[in-house]
Amino acid sequence: MGSAVRDPVLSIGSLFAGSYEVLAPLGEGSFGRVYKGRQRSTGQAVAIKTLRLWQGDAARSDARRGSAPSSPTRTSFA
Repeated sequence: MGSAVRDPVLSIGSLFAGSYEVLAPLGEGSFGRVYKGRQRSTGQAVAIKTLRLWQGDAARSDARRGSAPSSPTRTSFA
């Protein structure tokens, strides 16, 4: 795969996309990280997934530029 060009790490307590509070890390894998979060307007629990950008991926992401980012995945936590 090569080396990671961008590997986002979210700070606990920070806001993601202006609407989601980052609460805790849940896991990490080859492609990115997953955090437990909360939608501020509703209090609903969400999973916030970040992806690593690898060298060579930049050209593919340029083709998608202009599309809106996905919302965090809504999920239940026990």
